[in-house]
Amino acid sequence: RRASRRAPRCRVTQHLALKRALDVALGATESVALGAPMRILNVSSGLTIDLLRGMGVEDVLSVVADPEAVASGAHTPMGNDAAPRTWVGDVTSVPPYMGPFSMAVIDQDRVGNDGLRPALLKASLMMRPGGHVVVYTSEGRAMNRDGVENVVRDMCLEVLGEGAGVGEDAMILRVPENFAIPNVTSPIFLEAEVVAGYGRGSKQLGVPTANLKPADVRAKTSPLPHGVYFGFARLLGEGKGDGAVRKMVMNIGKRPTFVKENGPEESIEVHLMDYEGCDFYGGRLAVVICGFLRPEIKFDGLDALLNRIKTDIGMARSQLDSERWSQIGAGVAR
Repeated sequence: RRASRRAPRCRVTQHLALKRALDVALGATESVALGAPMRILNVSSGLTIDLLRGMGVEDVLSVVADPEAVASGAHTPMGNDAAPRTWVGDVTSVPPYMGPFSMAVIDQDRVGNDGLRPALLKASLMMRPGGHVVVYTSEGRAMNRDGVENVVRDMCLEVLGEGAGVGEDAMILRVPENFAIPNVTSPIFLEAEVVAGYGRGSKQLGVPTANLKPADVRAKTSPLPHGVYFGFARLLGEGKGDGAVRKMVMNIGKRPTFVKENGPEESIEVHLMDYEGCDFYGGRLAVVICGFLRPEIKFDGLDALLNRIKTDIGMARSQLDSERWSQIGAGVAR
């Protein structure tokens, strides 16, 4: 009987904390609007269908661990109609085709300290540029802001300041518009010698890469988190390519999928889109880094890695066609 009296108070606490954070997040940017265009990833038992409908949102995917916890009125995850849906399992198992989302809501008390990073990483990978991630504590405890900021330091997420208007029990994060690099105010220009790599790009993955000499660019790349970036590049040197500026994706890091094979040294690998030549070596590469897609991830095998690389290339190509980035490539043509 004592437990039954406490349960309603817990639900009220959840509702108030979450409602306050949602109100702020929904009004934080014009690019995330109420109504049908919004799709929400819900990793919170406090985000009920009735609460969402009261705010004008219909399209939501709720992640539940127990099939019996499926909310009344929620559909299966299949289909494209805007409707409440349920995914039974862990948030990390939500397939990419369920996104992209305009907002994610994560209850830190539900996912736990160990589950917070995987949940935030998954959310960041499935968000639209400009989308928001609300993290809150359903038990009303003060949020460990420093801890959350440390968790997302290598993700494409920026933390909105305490002045955003939420209380101590919630935080709002945002995927930067056009996947701009968090906390970096302008594109980053590099020029480096192309050196021999491990041959994986061409031989194992079918995605040729030019490996930059890390020492040539370390002063500019060392502040950046390891991960996948995008921008423009141009091959320099007589007989090296056609001199055209091309879209590129770049990986900076230690290749965790291959770490047992190649050791912990850092590499900088650039894939030039729509370039069929492989005469990189001995030349130099001029690069401008515009945006950031994701941190380095250790994949289960080559197939999973290649699928993600293809996704990265598609996302980069789309962003580089945007008004924000399309003119930046002129900087590497000089």
